[in-house]
Amino acid sequence: MKWGKAMTTGALYRQMRQSRGITLQDIELETGLTASFVSRFERGRTDVSQTNFGKLLTAINVAQAEFAFEAARAGMPPALTGDAAQLWLAKRELPFLQPFLAQGTYGTANLAEIRRARDAAEATFRAAPTRNHHFAYLFYRGMVAASAATTITADPDAARPVIRYLQQVDSWGVYEVQLFQLFMVMMPTADNLRLLTTGVKLSRRLKANARYRTLPFDLLVGDFTVFLARREFDAAAAVLGLLRKEPNFGGTALVRRFLAGWLAIRQGDVAGGTATCRAAIALMAAIELPQDAAMWQSRLDEILGPNQRDMVLINLGGSQ
Repeated sequence: MKWGKAMTTGALYRQMRQSRGITLQDIELETGLTASFVSRFERGRTDVSQTNFGKLLTAINVAQAEFAFEAARAGMPPALTGDAAQLWLAKRELPFLQPFLAQGTYGTANLAEIRRARDAAEATFRAAPTRNHHFAYLFYRGMVAASAATTITADPDAARPVIRYLQQVDSWGVYEVQLFQLFMVMMPTADNLRLLTTGVKLSRRLKANARYRTLPFDLLVGDFTVFLARREFDAAAAVLGLLRKEPNFGGTALVRRFLAGWLAIRQGDVAGGTATCRAAIALMAAIELPQDAAMWQSRLDEILGPNQRDMVLINLGGSQ
């Protein structure tokens, strides 16, 4: 079992054990697993069962969620931040989304790359016509159309099979949440809002895992940006209303404030909306969220730039 190319599970376990001053002999006494067995595991010479791995983590006072958090980030280039870091983590943590992650950004500047990704996804689907391969092909087909268009519009033909699938799932998991985020830009407004309400409701159970506590919030933020990009201001305002009902954690209240300013800018109140956005960014910095402040400042620069760039924000994987 490996976590990416940079560090095996055993190597990370050894690093965490040694940093706590815990010896192999201590582990043997705590777990009953021999020191030589644990050493082989740490060196990647043998695997351990899930039960024994739980014992090993308990012996060094590390929760499974904590280990997974560290494992996910092991080997991430330190220069990566914001959206680039999010994409890097998504590729590692969500292997079932790999077919959808050939590109991190979409627009006229990289239209040729998106077309190549579409052609590759189509070839994969023709060779192995599974549902996931079909969805990946439809995704890139829709992204080619959206990236080439002057104004983003819905693409019902690309979205319809995904809408049908999501409507029949009784309890959304991480896959369904992320699938909705990937296709929400293509969904007609009525279908989108209906599925958004369903998705927020059905994904709430995932919040019991701290790793996924932001999933409902992320769904709403992403869909808000879709409607803003499509200049569907009433729908965007409705989603912002749903966002205000979400509980606060971290800097989410300030994200909501920024989004309200963004909506005002797009509706014509550039001065007032910009002031609201800048106030939110300043507060992020004041409560010691410098990376968040830098990320949203970069987004504001794009919003106010000469091209008034439209952005659809998709947060794959939950809390970062």
